[in-house]
Amino acid sequence: MKLRLLLSTLTLLMLVAFNTNAQSTFYAVSPFDVNFRTMDSTTMLATSTVAMTSTTGTITGANGLAAEPCGPIYIVYKTSTSRYLGTIDPATAVITEIGNLGDNVANITFANGVLLGVTGDGATVGETLYSINT
Repeated sequence: MKLRLLLSTLTLLMLVAFNTNAQSTFYAVSPFDVNFRTMDSTTMLATSTVAMTSTTGTITGANGLAAEPCGPIYIVYKTSTSRYLGTIDPATAVITEIGNLGDNVANITFANGVLLGVTGDGATVGETLYSINT
């Protein structure tokens, strides 16, 4: 279970490239550091690593990324006191806070235009699926 949780929290956001000759880029975050990574899907290596910043406070890690088609990239990030939802600028890794999530959300994804979040084992209400108001 812990390995599955670790793999799910090391979320990779794939940006689809329709040209098979083009390099496909995706983004990665970790719950264990403050780095926002731009990754090359052909080598699975980071091409850029930037420390995330936010006016919310000191970031200790991030648990999930999700993007609306042609929309912003949403992020679940952690501070020493809570988990927050925000949007992140992939060029600068600057996070704009949307709000406190109220529990330990472990990951997020979009389904039919709705942002969904799931809490993890350490949450007040563990392993529960929520729709999140963006």
